[in-house]
Amino acid sequence: MPVAALLVQNGVFPASPTKVQTGISIDLLGIYRALFERSCDAVTALASALQTIYQRFGFPVHAQRVSCSFICKYPH
Repeated sequence: MPVAALLVQNGVFPASPTKVQTGISIDLLGIYRALFERSCDAVTALASALQTIYQRFGFPVHAQRVSCSFICKYPH
């Protein structure tokens, strides 16, 4: 079995199709994808991306909206 295929089977995406020396966690790529899909506002994007990841892994998300007034000092 090729090394790249073995890595993917174990949750790591190879950084190169040949001469594989490094890899990226597929779960991390999922977080990046979810964040990229919602990248208009940093705080909202991160919260929404985490909600998406939690739902994809089967964890229920009960709150649809969370106030971030304690995080954000200045309005956007």
